Order: sequence, then C-alpha cells, then structure tokens
Amino acid sequence: MSVMTLLDAHLEQISFCAASIAELNFAPPKQFTNSLLQNHDITSLIRDTELHERALFSVPPPPPAKHADSSASSNRRNTIFNANGAGASISGGGANAVRAPRRNTAVAAVLGNDLVERIRRGGGGGAGSGLGYRTYDGNNKNEVDVESLLEGAEKLLGVYPIPGARDKIAAMRQRHAQVTASIDYYEGRLAEQVTQLNRLNRNRDYMDEEEEEEEPPEAPPLSEDDLRREEEEMRQLERKKRELEDRKELRANAHAFAKNVLSTAPNLYSSLATQTERFQSTLPIYQTAVKAGLIKGQVPAPLGGTSAGLIDAALVVEEFHAVEPSTAITILGTGLGLTPLILGGTPALHEKFLAPFLTQEGETIASFAHSEPSGTANWLQKGAPGLQTTAYQDGDEWIVNGEKYWTTNSGGWDGRGADMTCLVCRQGRPDTPQSPDDDPESNILILILTREDIANNPTDAYRVLSDPDLGGHKSVNGPHTRFTNLRVPHANLLAPPGQGAQLVERTFGLSAALVGAMCVGVMRHAFETALAYAKKEKRGGIEPIIMHQAVSERLIDVKIKIDAARAVTWRAMSILERLQAEGEGGNVKWDSALEAAVAAKIYCSDMCVGVVETCMAVVGMQAYETNMPFAKILQDAACLPLFDGGNVGVRRRQLEKIIRGEGYEGEMWSGTFE
Repeated sequence: MSVMTLLDAHLEQISFCAASIAELNFAPPKQFTNSLLQNHDITSLIRDTELHERALFSVPPPPPAKHADSSASSNRRNTIFNANGAGASISGGGANAVRAPRRNTAVAAVLGNDLVERIRRGGGGGAGSGLGYRTYDGNNKNEVDVESLLEGAEKLLGVYPIPGARDKIAAMRQRHAQVTASIDYYEGRLAEQVTQLNRLNRNRDYMDEEEEEEEPPEAPPLSEDDLRREEEEMRQLERKKRELEDRKELRANAHAFAKNVLSTAPNLYSSLATQTERFQSTLPIYQTAVKAGLIKGQVPAPLGGTSAGLIDAALVVEEFHAVEPSTAITILGTGLGLTPLILGGTPALHEKFLAPFLTQEGETIASFAHSEPSGTANWLQKGAPGLQTTAYQDGDEWIVNGEKYWTTNSGGWDGRGADMTCLVCRQGRPDTPQSPDDDPESNILILILTREDIANNPTDAYRVLSDPDLGGHKSVNGPHTRFTNLRVPHANLLAPPGQGAQLVERTFGLSAALVGAMCVGVMRHAFETALAYAKKEKRGGIEPIIMHQAVSERLIDVKIKIDAARAVTWRAMSILERLQAEGEGGNVKWDSALEAAVAAKIYCSDMCVGVVETCMAVVGMQAYETNMPFAKILQDAACLPLFDGGNVGVRRRQLEKIIRGEGYEGEMWSGTFE
C-alpha cells in the first residue's frame, strides 16, 4: 500500500510539472536557418529537396588530416547531405562552404572536368564567390569568363531545371555579346583618335623637314581627236535616246492601230463562207494599213522605207497578234514577200520593184512563194527529187512550170497574183528530174514575178486551183497555184542558180524570229483575258478567283513564260541586227544568228498552245464558249509551230545541221558574248 501511495504521489508530481510547462509562453516555431551558410550557398537552394535530388549535391566527407591538430579539426565545418534522407550533418567550415566543385562530386561530373578547370582558372571573381579562387590580374580585361559561367549554368539546368532560367541565360549571353562588341568598337575608335592626335601634335620642326607632297600633274589639254571622240559619244547617246523615244511611240501607234482598226476585221469576215471571201473582205483594213505606213515601215530606211530595225518589227508584230493575228499576217506577209528582194536585190532591182510599196497608196501586196504541195522539208537533200517548180532559160526569158502551196498573199486580191512574188524554182525542165549526183543548192534560183508578168501570159499560164479553209487564221490567203509555161523576163532574176538557196535560208531566218513575236502576242492576248476574268469573277464564292492560289500560280507561270519568250525573241532580233550592221566580217556569224532565230521560233511556238490552254483552265468551262476569245486564240496558236517551216520537219533540222557542223564549239556563244 505504501508503494502505491508513493507511486501516485510521483505521478501527480509529473502531471503537475507537465501542466506547468504547457502553460509557459514559448516563442512560435521559426524556419530553420544556418547562420554559417551564405545566402548563395547551394545548400540554401536544395535543403528541402527530394532524395534523388540531394544525391546530385552530396559531397563525400573529407579524409582525416594526418598532421592536423584535433582542436583545429573540431572547429572546421562541412555540410554533407545524406543521400539516404537522414538529414544533413555539418562538419568543418570556413572556405570549404564556398569552394569550387570538387572533381569527385556529382556537380563536377555534370559539368565535366574541362569546364570545372575553366571555372577554376577564370570563371569566378575570387574567394567567396563559390566558383573557385584565382589571383586577380589587373592586365586581364576579361577578368570573369562569362561564357564558362553561362555554359555551366546550362548544364546544371539539364539536371535541375528552373523555370525561366534558360531565357535569362540567353538574354545574358546576348547582352554580353553586345557589350563585348561595343567595347571592341570603341577601343578601335580610341586607337584611331590617338593616332590622329599624335599626328596633329607632331613637332613643327619635324613637319617643316617633311617633304611636301607633290601635286598631281595637270591633265594635258584635250586634242582635236579627243574632242571629236567625245562629240561622237554624245551623238550616240542622243541617237539612242531618240531611238528609245521613237520605239515607245511606235509601240503606242501599233497598239492604237490594232485596237481601232485590226479589231474590226472579224466583224467583216466571220459570216463569210470561204477563205477567199474572208481574205478579200479585209481589203479596206489593208488599205488603211498602207496609208498608215505599215507596209513602208517594213522596208529599211536606206532603201526608202521607215524601218529602224528588227526589234521595232517585233514590237509591231506583237501588238498586232495580241488583237487580230489573221489579218495581221496579210500585212506582215507583204514584208516577208519583200525580204528576198531587200536582202539580195541590186540597186536597180530595189528601185524598180520596191517603189510601189513606198507610196502609202493603194493596196499593193507581196508574196514569197517557196512551199509546194509535195512538201519542202527535204528540198535540199542530195538524191531527192528536190523542188518540183522548175524554170529554164529561153533567150531573155525564164519559163516556169510547177505548183506552189501555202504561199501567203500569192493569189492577190483578185486571184490573179500578188503585185510582186519572189518565186523559188529549181533550174531545169519540167519533164527532167533532178540528177541524184547534183548538189540541189546549185540549181536553186529566185525570180521576181509581178502581176504585169502574169497578165502578159496566157490565162492558163497562172491559175489559182484552190484556197484551203483553215482552222485558224480565217482570213489568210495561202492558195494552191499552178504555173504552166509561165514566161518571166530574165531581167527579173533576183538570185541566179546556186545563190537562191542561201537567200531562201536568210529570208526564213528573219521570219523565224518574227514568229517568236507572233507567239508572244497570242499568249499575251490569252493571259490578259484570263487575268481580267480572274480579277472580276467570283464564281459563286466571296472573293475573286485570283485570290485562290491555284489560279494565281497558273497566271504567274504564264506571265513568266511570256516574258521569257519575248526575251528570246528580242535576243534573236538583236543578233540579226548586229549581223546586218557588221556584215560577214564582224564578230557574229550567220550560223549563230540563224540558230538564235530558229531557237526563238521553236521555243515560243511550242510553248504557245500550252499557255493558251492554261489560261483556259483558269477561266474554266466558260472559256470554251464562242463568245469568249479563247477558242479562236487556240486555233491561231495551233498553227504557229506548223507554218513558216514546221518545227519538226524544218526548223529543228536546221539546228541539227548547225550544231553538227565543224567548228561549232568555237562559235556557239558568239551571238551572246561577242
């Protein structure tokens, strides 16, 4: 009993003490702090981290010092985080808390030995920075290796990401680069100014001793030759300026004629049944063209015409074909008919036969008659029959027999022949075939045939057999004609046997480049029509169809092709003009000029049909209606690769002959770079 009494008294005493302690006024709990740790020490950042995060910053305890005093050792502190979660133990102190990462720590493993070593050597700012101690070097302007610090921070972020830290690092790196560049710039400026200041502060005596700079010698006075040369250069500039102004005016006039006159032609011929009737219905338009100087404009100025060059001709052809190709070919066909005379005629022939085409009165029309019903693609092939239109001399006359086909304007306005026709023949009798041993070129001649010559022959000596209806070019005259013992004066011989083939080639060389301009005009007509449609029509949508990428991309492609075709054509015209100006002794050879012209014809005409079809695709089914111009444009475009020497049968074979020739490698770029 006494034991229980004592135990109860003891428990009562404990209870009383506990109640007394509970009533004491203790200070509220505070956040754990370690006064020995600096704010930037890594331990303040990771004190409350998870176990796997603490492992990154765990530092093994230092080995015991062999000769250190025990009291000194007890005063050192080291903070060690236990990876197993048992908390942190503190041992040692002093600089160890801020020392750079040791080589055997996880931080050092993340940074890598090379980066740790760079941080030790130049990454910090002395003891206490936590980045390693190094001796301050006053001569080293890059006291802190900022790039090493930023690189280390980026690597640590890969293990312990901090939101927004990477953006701050990028901003700091950019700022550092700007500051560094500014320092370099201003140091360079300072060095320049110091140099200038030293130069200004030179001793006066030293300046007096310096040799005076020699004044540049006076320019010699201009000689009379120099003055004449400069005057000639000024005249050339003025001439070029006038040419550009004249060319601009020429294009404007051609555009106005096409818009106001040529555009009315379809109203004249569309309702007529035959090709001949449609051709004859355009006579008033042709007469207007003669009065406007468009025939005279196809004759060079030295021969009494007003043509300034082939590029001018290309401008006119493009403007005409952008409106009404069919009637335009009648006007331009006269220029083709005059070309052999212009290129190969003597002054006497020029004076006699060109005069009617320079008056700007009447309706004089010309033709170049070369093509035949049996074809002329192989007309110069040795062993082949050759041309079937023959001519043989009989005293002061040549007697012509044979047939011609697709010869523009050759029927004339009344079916009794053009006012002047350059007629290509093979020397020989009609009943005598060409010898397989003959060189076909040696037998080719050209005669000038006039309406008066035809009138002086029996009626049956010249006959128009037919005028075929065409899918396009509805008003063009290219009849099938027959010559039966037609007599032509010997005085009308333009090219004697052996010289005719070369003149034919030169004529078709010039016309090939003009076909390129025709194609540009036709493509332009299709493009302008499709573009206007695409900008206006919405086709059930809320915006014009040009706002759709599929439409605009096709129009862009078409525009680029048209510009390229024009550039190719003008290049050919320019080379041909240089050849005419310099002659055969100049830098440009005939084969180079012919190659450029034929290439323009092939490139532009082969592309023309596809361009028109693309424009029709932009418009859609409505493009196939007869009240839209696309069907007519497509019909006209389809003819361009076929006429004036088909691209397959004639033009590409011309290029084959050129590139296979001896010495082509040395001349193939002469038209471009010389």
